[in-house]
Amino acid sequence: MSILVTTPTGNIGSRVTARLIEERADVSVFARKPEALPEGVHAHATVHQGDLNNTDEFSAALEGADALFFLIPPNMQTGAWRAWQRQIAENAAEAVQRTGVERVVVLSSIGAQRDDMGPISGLGDGEDILAEVVPNLVRLRAGYFMENFLQFAESIAQEGTIYHAFPPEKAMPTVATVDIGNVAAEVLMEDSWSGDLVRGVHGPSDISHGEAASIIGEALDEEINYVQVPVEAVQDQMREMGLSEDVVANYGEMIIGLTNISHDDIEPRTEATTTPTTLHDFAQRAIALAVKGAKKQMAT
Repeated sequence: MSILVTTPTGNIGSRVTARLIEERADVSVFARKPEALPEGVHAHATVHQGDLNNTDEFSAALEGADALFFLIPPNMQTGAWRAWQRQIAENAAEAVQRTGVERVVVLSSIGAQRDDMGPISGLGDGEDILAEVVPNLVRLRAGYFMENFLQFAESIAQEGTIYHAFPPEKAMPTVATVDIGNVAAEVLMEDSWSGDLVRGVHGPSDISHGEAASIIGEALDEEINYVQVPVEAVQDQMREMGLSEDVVANYGEMIIGLTNISHDDIEPRTEATTTPTTLHDFAQRAIALAVKGAKKQMAT
């Protein structure tokens, strides 16, 4: 079975690609910048250069494939985030129709079926657009990424504190992107599923930001506190970074949506949705390195 992977240089797409190569699958990738791919990908996969905005390039890469891994990448520079997400999904749907691909695994998020989740709702739009044209679709609805905690490396290094707008007790499924990539690859290599399916990818447990601060502190062997700040404070920081008002507004809507999300809005936790990487292990491996780098930067 031939499989095309989009966004192969990102955290998830790169892991999907690596896992497929490990399993000796017939894998090809669609990359905007092939030079950013690891050398092993060039050696063991067919590389197509192109942009998700270009349907002709996308279709040419998809020609002859049996299955597609599709991910709408984040675009923090756009002035119309939801419209951009829809356009990328429509491009994928057109490419699927042109080439007759019958199996698609699309990365999505918990809460994607809701309409008040900002860019997460945009991922839900993408799910539905693909569902209209592909006979067999798996909607991978992943939990909160452990990688999101890397953004707090500087505040951990400087103050031993994580600042965010989530209530300290709000627990969500929390998952490492390596595990998402592994699940996606496993689904892609399995050809017995059919129809329109939803699969959660939840990590080993639901974790609140307050709990996360304690877990990360234990992993780093230092005391780390969590302080809740207003959503507006997070948005102001994004404005200082030069992000558009549309991105700022959508991000704020996403935070509020995730704060209010209920267990009924999330796929049930089962053995199949539970993945192995713990936040403690992730913190020891990745967050510790990021904090060390931030401390080194502070010392120079």
